[in-house]
Amino acid sequence: MLELDGAARYRYFIKRVADRESAWSLRDRAGWVSVGAVDGAPLLPLWPAREYAELHRHGWEGTVAAAIALGDLFVLLADLEANGLGVSVFPTPALAAVHVSAQRLADDLRSECEEWY
Repeated sequence: MLELDGAARYRYFIKRVADRESAWSLRDRAGWVSVGAVDGAPLLPLWPAREYAELHRHGWEGTVAAAIALGDLFVLLADLEANGLGVSVFPTPALAAVHVSAQRLADDLRSECEEWY
């Protein structure tokens, strides 16, 4: 999965999160971690499974990989969108990721869920 291009990883992320009804990120005592986009804006990194999130813990000592239930993810994405923050979807150890708006990710997840449920 990590060798796939960003578009393929994004599609995989959408399908897996909709199927498993959860996404993964890293958190510490202060809350969810963020990464900076090229323009410096903070982004919430999200992965489709724990093992991918765990690959990034080495850069954030004191963090743990934590699941975000799908319903909670929709709430979190709405909060991010309201605050003008985006999402870094399925970053790899080489720091390749797909940066999208929180609204786009929410829309894509809803569309995938509606297709199957």
